[in-house]
Amino acid sequence: MPSAPPPRRRLALVLGGALTALLLLCGTGAVAAGLLIRSGGPEDADRAVVADAARAWASDLPGVRLNLWLADEEGQRTHGRVTVTADGDAAGTLTQPGGGTASLRAHDGTTALDGDRTWHSRAATSRSERPTIDVTGAFTPDRLAAMIASAVTSAHTVEPVGDINGQDLVRYTDGPWTLYLTAAAPHALVYLEGPVAPGSPVAPAAALTPPGPGTDEVPPVDAATATVVPADNEYRNPYVAAAVSPATSAQAANATATARGGTPTTTPPASEAPDGSDAPSSRTSPTPAPASPAPDQTRAARTALPAAFAVTVQPVPQYCGNPRCAVRISARNTGGTPARVSLFVTVVPGLAPTRLDAGTVRPGAATQDFLVTYPNVVYATGGQIRTTLYGWAFSPDLDGPDPALKQRLAMLGINPDADPVLGRLDGPDRQIALRTLDLATRHLSAGDTRDVLAARLAVRRAVAKGLLPELDALSTHADRLGNPADLTANLTVVDDDTRPPDQQVPAGIGHRRELEQVAHLLRTRPRARITYDGYLADPETGRRYRADLLIEDGSDKTAVQVKTVSGRQGLRKALTTAIGQLNGDSGVGNGTPTPRGVDADGAIEQAPPGFRREVLLHLEPGTGELFTADKPTLQRRLADFDLARHLCHDGRYRAERLVLVNGADTHTWTTAQFHALGASGAQCP
Repeated sequence: MPSAPPPRRRLALVLGGALTALLLLCGTGAVAAGLLIRSGGPEDADRAVVADAARAWASDLPGVRLNLWLADEEGQRTHGRVTVTADGDAAGTLTQPGGGTASLRAHDGTTALDGDRTWHSRAATSRSERPTIDVTGAFTPDRLAAMIASAVTSAHTVEPVGDINGQDLVRYTDGPWTLYLTAAAPHALVYLEGPVAPGSPVAPAAALTPPGPGTDEVPPVDAATATVVPADNEYRNPYVAAAVSPATSAQAANATATARGGTPTTTPPASEAPDGSDAPSSRTSPTPAPASPAPDQTRAARTALPAAFAVTVQPVPQYCGNPRCAVRISARNTGGTPARVSLFVTVVPGLAPTRLDAGTVRPGAATQDFLVTYPNVVYATGGQIRTTLYGWAFSPDLDGPDPALKQRLAMLGINPDADPVLGRLDGPDRQIALRTLDLATRHLSAGDTRDVLAARLAVRRAVAKGLLPELDALSTHADRLGNPADLTANLTVVDDDTRPPDQQVPAGIGHRRELEQVAHLLRTRPRARITYDGYLADPETGRRYRADLLIEDGSDKTAVQVKTVSGRQGLRKALTTAIGQLNGDSGVGNGTPTPRGVDADGAIEQAPPGFRREVLLHLEPGTGELFTADKPTLQRRLADFDLARHLCHDGRYRAERLVLVNGADTHTWTTAQFHALGASGAQCP
């Protein structure tokens, strides 16, 4: 199979593999699902009629348009609008919450993704070359027709779901996979979703992290087919959802022209414009595009790790009884690219930070051996004193323009160059990580070794999860983050992705959505001060109040509880839990409930006085028809749940605003609209 141009191959697999999982479902569904077909029973004839009609409908299409979402094992969501033609060509655009856009083009068995700087930033720790995976030839109308027919006849559950976005739909559930077809002929496929996991119609595409310390191995590749060998990784697999619609002949022709129009460029547009269907929390400010790599750039240069400097510092001699003492310092470039470097050394007490410029150092080479002398501070008194030596490297090519930042980290014992994840970053990505580390540790001293280590690990894990754009927002707007001392704890729980057997998304996904929302607010509300999963004290009473987000923007003050919903049955629980927290009904706090709703650190989980109360619910892929529902459809479903009785109780509002974010849009209800959300609406003032 031909490969895409080398600069694009790495990202092509990361998303290509996941997309292939979705597309191959359609190509293999007829075989996998066909094994489950039940015979006998009065409904078989009806299913056969539906299957034949759906097959005929799909087979006649010139192409299909996919409005798809991928939720990976880290909780990262990717949204795509892709057109696949009857001839097997494909073209489209992929976007990620918080920024990151890539174009997809596929033709003749080759798929390439071209991402902007933010897109590359999310995959900054992935530096291995991998073969491109074909994402076409599996979701053509003919193969789609076969998959639909097989799934309809083998579904173990068939349920009418009523009017969804103006169409009367029927849900067909075949194991963990679900398809929605129109109830009336031609029984068109509208939506499908399911996990890419063992036991599903498609096996997982394996872990997609690069090799290296602290990471999983690159999945093995079958040389004969250039495809990734599936891995049995039961609870860490992608979940995919796609709304399907027919492509017109003109749209299919345009996709073909785009896919066959030549090699995609490696320089993206100079700004990002996320799709309008994304939630506000996913929008971002323009991001500069990276420069194109030189045409003659070698493969080694493309895959080489950035520079990293191992510093050696020692006193000369070990015990100094002379009027002047000395310290020797040098460094070796253990990375894969050359970089400018200066060495810094300080002795406490005795020697102020001293800078030694070493010029540009090639990979594998060392700086000169610097010898620095300083006065013995106790020589005149004849006493003894213990001194501490610090030495560190500063590279403007890696660490940015401010050497003071690297100095603060060094004085805490942090050497990012030696970190197995942070040491693989270069340019702007390295600087984001350094700024975040500095923000999380500014309140610490050299003696706080345990807290310093926790901060480094938390930032490392956030980077490995593709959260560099969010860390960029936090560190760039640090002056408006109300509780930076809580950053380590908040980033640590984002890494809490343990997944129970009955849950398709990571348990910590709600914490990730909180972080995405904080980053969005810091980018888009230039005056807002955000307390991120922390507390505020009432200036009059001294009482402390907690919420997921406490937003102060002039006189506009809002307390927000953020929840995620990963299944069709979880909406009511998420809403009632959030409302209870906004009103002081429970003291979850730091996970230690105490009497009267006060948490372990004495802060009550409740909106502070004068703050508007807002419930923000994120519907994840896996919530079925709710995930793509428009506002009228959602409103009918919420009324069925009689959510009004939770929002209004005893003639009083329990919240001032309800916001639901799904794959279609962001939907908001204010107090004036709560009455429409159930029979209990009459209780609203």
